[in-house]
Amino acid sequence: MAAVIEKEPEIVDESDGDEEVPEDAYDVLESALCGEYGSDGHNVNMSQSVKNDVKNAQRAAHKAANIGLCQDTRATTEQVLDPRTRLILFKLLQRNAFAKLEGCLSTGKEANVYYALSGDGLRDIEATKDIPTNAPLAVKVYKTSILVFRDRRRYVDGEHRFEKGYTSGKNPRKMVQLWAEKELRNYKRLHAHGVRAPRPLLLKGHVLVMEFVGSQGWPAPRLHDASLSPDEMEDAYVQTCVALRAMFSRCKLVHGDFSEYNLLWFENEIVVIDVSQSVEWDHPRATEFLRKDCANVRDFFSRKCERVLSVKALYDFVMRDGVADDEGIRSALDIARNSDSVTDQEDRVFMDAFLPRSLQDLGSWPEAAQRAVASGDNETGFDEAVGDLLGANVCSDDDASAATRSESDEDDGVHGRLPDPSDVAGRASAKEAKRAAAKLQKEERREKRKTKLKKHLKKKATKRGR
Repeated sequence: MAAVIEKEPEIVDESDGDEEVPEDAYDVLESALCGEYGSDGHNVNMSQSVKNDVKNAQRAAHKAANIGLCQDTRATTEQVLDPRTRLILFKLLQRNAFAKLEGCLSTGKEANVYYALSGDGLRDIEATKDIPTNAPLAVKVYKTSILVFRDRRRYVDGEHRFEKGYTSGKNPRKMVQLWAEKELRNYKRLHAHGVRAPRPLLLKGHVLVMEFVGSQGWPAPRLHDASLSPDEMEDAYVQTCVALRAMFSRCKLVHGDFSEYNLLWFENEIVVIDVSQSVEWDHPRATEFLRKDCANVRDFFSRKCERVLSVKALYDFVMRDGVADDEGIRSALDIARNSDSVTDQEDRVFMDAFLPRSLQDLGSWPEAAQRAVASGDNETGFDEAVGDLLGANVCSDDDASAATRSESDEDDGVHGRLPDPSDVAGRASAKEAKRAAAKLQKEERREKRKTKLKKHLKKKATKRGR
């Protein structure tokens, strides 16, 4: 019969406190106090409350110190797979959206792309019921805990789709989720208007499932890495220009990062990818992004092809109206390539030129015109942009509008569009007439300011009249 200890002897701790506690110390103590034999062969009987205290202490020792957002709950592998992201992927696997989720295809500044095989769960969804089982998929997982791509404000400010939902830094997970939703909508818009791009299938949180672009598990190469013959490179250049124009004219989108790194070459066709940063064509910085896209296209293909469009000529080709079918677009592109005479210096001037996209960008037309004429650098593209916005007759106020409408065609050349680019003398005379008109208007305003009544005197006169 085991002896029952009625009074515990006083225990004196003679250790210096630096001894390490064995990892199984709590397990041994729990076994001994719960009625099992200890190492000395004696059975120790303790009250139930003491046993409960030991169990609770053991649970607390193995429990994480923090239950909120800490290193344990935000631990990330491969820069994207944190516990919440794994939970989303596990749920998709449980619902049989994936039959198998395999390795990483590519990594980028905003997301990683993984290879997967479709399951029967996708066929239960109306939008993806045509996807067969074991079809190759591309799973794009956006980075949330480790954000490398933080400069997203310029793509968001002025975007009407983010007016009521975007958060910059307080909750990056919500921001990334909205970013993923934006890319889903952009991909859908590209598909609706016939632009070759991966087909989006499913969005769950910040995980976007798309069709796989490639064959037999091998992804299609980026245009930068593709080995193309001179004829294939020439065809790729034409397709790239046509795709850039189609995104702007049909989809009403500006890519924002249109380069050889975001274009795939698959089955002798250009495939557009990475449209998360694409903005609407009426975005405040749309013209800036479009010029940058045109510059990227020229920089790459100028090293691969003999004849490429200048940045300004490509920009004009993308913005041109009145060409609908693909054959007409290709013929217009050939004509532009043959007649392009813009120099590199003019391209550099064009990249910094002020190109208004709306009447609000103009502000007061006379001041904007005077700034463009005075600087000289902004003449490249300014007249065409203003002509597209305001038509043939551009004026400063209602009186000038009436006078302009009653004047001759020569005066229309002063205030309206410049003559045809081939008419060098006509363009020079039109610019001189425009400078003279601006100078005359400036003199009239100067004379008007001389007789202008001061504001405080006008206020006094108004009070006396009352």
